[in-house]
Amino acid sequence: MNGSYLTADTPKARLAVVFKSAMELYYSLHPSHRYLGFFPDYSFIENYIGIFVDREIDNGAQKALEASIAGTSEPVEATIRELKRRNAERDKEIAQQLNLRSDEAHPS
Repeated sequence: MNGSYLTADTPKARLAVVFKSAMELYYSLHPSHRYLGFFPDYSFIENYIGIFVDREIDNGAQKALEASIAGTSEPVEATIRELKRRNAERDKEIAQQLNLRSDEAHPS
């Protein structure tokens, strides 16, 4: 794994990248905590990883639906379209969140 969310092959690998990113953001916001042995509280991590976890859940549901249908039916296709739409929205939020983290950790 190279640490890139976009190129990680599995949900576990992507979430590992997200978790490390959350820790990097926390320590960039609270530099002294790293050296004092402090860790972010659960709410910080939950808030940071929420959009990523939601995307992985919907992506898994979408893949399961696509694999389970031999023919197509309108309700299933509508569900797949909705899952794709939600994941596209989450992809934009994820890109924004990762860019914000990157900008905050490396000010110009």
